[in-house]
Amino acid sequence: MSWHQYQVHTFDHVMHGVYKECRKGGDKEVTGMLIGRPCVWNGKHYILIKDFFPLAVDSSQVHVTVLPESIAEAMAKVSSQYPEDLVIGWYHSHPGYGLFLSDTDLFTQRLIFREWFNVALVVDHLRNEHGFFALTPEGGYYRMSHIVWRKT
Repeated sequence: MSWHQYQVHTFDHVMHGVYKECRKGGDKEVTGMLIGRPCVWNGKHYILIKDFFPLAVDSSQVHVTVLPESIAEAMAKVSSQYPEDLVIGWYHSHPGYGLFLSDTDLFTQRLIFREWFNVALVVDHLRNEHGFFALTPEGGYYRMSHIVWRKT
């Protein structure tokens, strides 16, 4: 595949950071925001994820609730440090139970991240797996192709 055929582009520092946050959560779910922008090159759309922001949560192995003050802090960071970018999606962990969007994940995606350019990154750090997902027009979801770039 040529570089422009991938649906999601991100950087190794983002993926390493997200995995580190997931590992800190152990067997409990963690979540955070993905910062970036939708892009077009040669008529093809793709998503560029430039950074991430962990959110303070109350969580268990199968459930995560974001603390409201954490969202305000994240939004302030995005507007001050990334004035030309936006919250492009979210990440969350599925410790030990694989890559998919649960009914709750789909509800979150449909409610908050419903634009064509919004993505969900699911990380199963116990299996060392991850995947990017987006909604279909019919309300389902699909796994997106992605590439991880290394900044030098």
